[in-house]
Amino acid sequence: MSTTKKYLHQIRRLSQALILSFALNIGLTALFIYWVVKERPPTPYCELKPADLHSLQPPLAMDKSNGEMIRHFQKMSLQQLLTKLGNKQLVENGYTQRDLAVGCLVTFHYFDLTKALLGLPQPAQQRTIAFESESGKKTEKIYVYPGLTDVHYQAIMRYALTEQWPMTSEGLFLLLQKAKGQHDPSLADAFYLTQEFLAVEMLFNRAEVAIPKKELLQVLIEGNWLLLSAFLQQQKVSQDLSVARRQRFLLDYIQQNSPTAAQLILKTDGLFALKKLNDCHVLEVLRLLKEKSPLTEQFALDLLASPRSDAVWELAARRLYEQAGEPIPEKYTHQAALARFMPQKSGTQEVAEVKIKEPTIPPMIEKTSIAKEVPIAPMVKQPPAKVVVKKATPTSPNRLYFVQEGDTLWKIAARFKVDVETLKKYNRLKSDALKVGEPLRIPT
Repeated sequence: MSTTKKYLHQIRRLSQALILSFALNIGLTALFIYWVVKERPPTPYCELKPADLHSLQPPLAMDKSNGEMIRHFQKMSLQQLLTKLGNKQLVENGYTQRDLAVGCLVTFHYFDLTKALLGLPQPAQQRTIAFESESGKKTEKIYVYPGLTDVHYQAIMRYALTEQWPMTSEGLFLLLQKAKGQHDPSLADAFYLTQEFLAVEMLFNRAEVAIPKKELLQVLIEGNWLLLSAFLQQQKVSQDLSVARRQRFLLDYIQQNSPTAAQLILKTDGLFALKKLNDCHVLEVLRLLKEKSPLTEQFALDLLASPRSDAVWELAARRLYEQAGEPIPEKYTHQAALARFMPQKSGTQEVAEVKIKEPTIPPMIEKTSIAKEVPIAPMVKQPPAKVVVKKATPTSPNRLYFVQEGDTLWKIAARFKVDVETLKKYNRLKSDALKVGEPLRIPT
């Protein structure tokens, strides 16, 4: 019985300990919850959830300056800038992103704004925004147009998406120069319709030889834009389509180191280049004529036989050696060059030089008294001699040539390897003009 009481007493004590532990845990838990709730701010009646980023109100203006945005747009392509034409977010000084995008299109990509707004009022206002370059070493500028409306921007976008080459004449020209002959044919076709190219084509339409558009285009892209633009402005004022203007045009491009212009002046004005150009211009033409062609060979031959300076003779002989594929002598000798390329003139050239160098001195007649005593016989009139007209010997049919369309004296002389002046004298021609179908005798 005592053992039972002892167990009951222990059970009672354990139960009391468990109850006390449970109460203590509840008290500590309540104290912890109270402490947490006390530190937390009061909960509003309607708790708001975080707003979605896409539903946030965008800032009315960017925190960047116009210069920073322009430098950013400067790195974009034309297609990337077109995506900015609908962005009306302000940047600085009242200009939006689309205002700066249009300015970058016009300045950096040569976008043709005038054609894009054809049929709409052209921009009446234009402002300049200066900005520092990426390196900070120089100041650049673009033009912006603050008066454009939504209708203008829609027309700009429509023109940019429908035109394959929405650039100005200068932009097309620079793209052709950058392509270096590997351009898209449609790019050349677009440039053929510009005022600049049409002015050049009109100048060469009056030449005796038809010049293809590709050759004229090659001449232009071997020059620079300022030269072509200046030519157009001059033609707008004077409309000069004379032969002299064409010759001046080709000489300007020859001074720009255009090999095609050097070849072209031989086609259109070969006799002028041979006889009238000074030695400096002739040397420039010879220096650019490096491709093998009959016109180059004939031009060099005629210069070798002409009374030009030693520098012209030497460079002409060099071109002839290159055309023949022979090694160029280390020391130039004019007689050796004549003997190699013009053996029929090597002897006559030497005699002519000797005759020119020897001055002609008239003989002195001594006055003596004997001369006065010699009677002078009266002059007897002789009957006029009969003029015998010689019958012209008929030329052999294999040396008779009929002028074809596009022929010039220069081309015919180069074809038959005769001198131009000899051909003119042989046919008693008073000018360089030829008629289609006109027979020409070719000297043997």
